[in-house]
Amino acid sequence: MPKRPPAPIYIRIDTQEQRSGIPDLLAAMIEVAPLRVGDYDVGGNPRRVFERKTGSDFLGSLAQGRLFAQLTALRKSRFAPVLLLEGDPLRVSHSQMRPESIRGALAYITAILRVPILPSSGPTESAHLVYAAARQCQVGHAAHGPAAGRRGASLSERQMQIVLSLPGIGPVTARAVCARFRSLHELLSADAAQLATVPGISPARAAALEQLLHASLPPSEGGKAGEA
Repeated sequence: MPKRPPAPIYIRIDTQEQRSGIPDLLAAMIEVAPLRVGDYDVGGNPRRVFERKTGSDFLGSLAQGRLFAQLTALRKSRFAPVLLLEGDPLRVSHSQMRPESIRGALAYITAILRVPILPSSGPTESAHLVYAAARQCQVGHAAHGPAAGRRGASLSERQMQIVLSLPGIGPVTARAVCARFRSLHELLSADAAQLATVPGISPARAAALEQLLHASLPPSEGGKAGEA
């Protein structure tokens, strides 16, 4: 029996994170867009949002009094925040902050604010952690969610699954696709010029989608003789 293709993974990344190097490591899965809160939106229910801090960023925002306010705002949002801490703030060489204060801040974040801290050694490990979280939140949630429960997926859920299966189409762009086209038939019949009118779809991606949607399907193995 042929294996089922893996479910697509989509990660939304804040535009300010483009210089971190992590988006390049996740290039096939990302959708770069301004995020209202956090740096990485990996989906799930509630949606998990990563706030990424390097060790130096952590100390700087702590010294300026921004860190706790930022994390408190994340806790009050409809998202479930995770602090992705890249590097050890206790080992930042130029820090003038006392180790006791740093440890106290880490303890306060986890015990009082109840924001989990996910440690990372650098951008490469951060990319792996963000991908692993996205996979668990999206594929794991889909496996146990309403669509796989007692009732079957609704028509709109099945349609959205088809739109999301298209390469380079994340949740935000998928909603824009649904707003632009009235049916899957209209979407599948669209040419590159029509696809490029959807916010989030570049002309190059529109051309690639047109080629994919309009190409002939591969012949079945064995032809009619192999059909039951």
